[in-house]
Amino acid sequence: MARLWALEYAALFGLVLPALARLGLPFLLGGTSNWFRADALRAAGGWDAHNVTEDADLGVRLARLGWRSSTIDSTTWEEAPVTALAWLRQRARWLKGFAVTTIVHAREPRRAARDLGPAATAALLAQLPASLLCIAAHPLGLAVLLGGDLSGSLAALLLAGYATALALHTAAALRAGLPLWLVLLLPAYWLALWAGLLLALWDLARVPHHWRKTDHGRARRGRNTLCDRAESPQETGRIG
Repeated sequence: MARLWALEYAALFGLVLPALARLGLPFLLGGTSNWFRADALRAAGGWDAHNVTEDADLGVRLARLGWRSSTIDSTTWEEAPVTALAWLRQRARWLKGFAVTTIVHAREPRRAARDLGPAATAALLAQLPASLLCIAAHPLGLAVLLGGDLSGSLAALLLAGYATALALHTAAALRAGLPLWLVLLLPAYWLALWAGLLLALWDLARVPHHWRKTDHGRARRGRNTLCDRAESPQETGRIG
């Protein structure tokens, strides 16, 4: 589980976020290492104390105010969850926060789209509601692909999506020095994500502000332990 988590981080922070930054598109901030201009942070109202992914929400609000985020070629070490239960709690919290962020910024969709512009709106739609829908649809996608009939347009779309995701994570594994056999386990990992989404939606309906805390201090650096991978810090600056 820790290695798959590391592979996911390698793809996100090593490839996806730097690509979005180079294109000038907004992305969801990670909470481990950020540097902000103080005036940008004040203008955005700081962190939302009621959103359990307050960093992701802040990234959206900064983008709506015209600020631009970018990545720095640096390393911040973060401890990976070393048990399935710890991972599930952490992921349920993140997915619930993504759902809350989606709901908050969709309250006035025309205004949000006007603030962001077409390209930035598309980028954030892909990172928030579209990613949640992809997780929700994964069991159906597996059922269609394993059913054997790959001639329809739905099967072709699913094949293209899975192939793209697997190619991205293969490139990330090679770049980060992770074993390639981890890529073969991703369909099972995505099923675990689906379970995390179910728990997130349950929490969203019953305890939307509850924080499922992640246990820390369980991983020890050493020869026989699974450690985490690096996360690239992010900085925010004014467009133009």
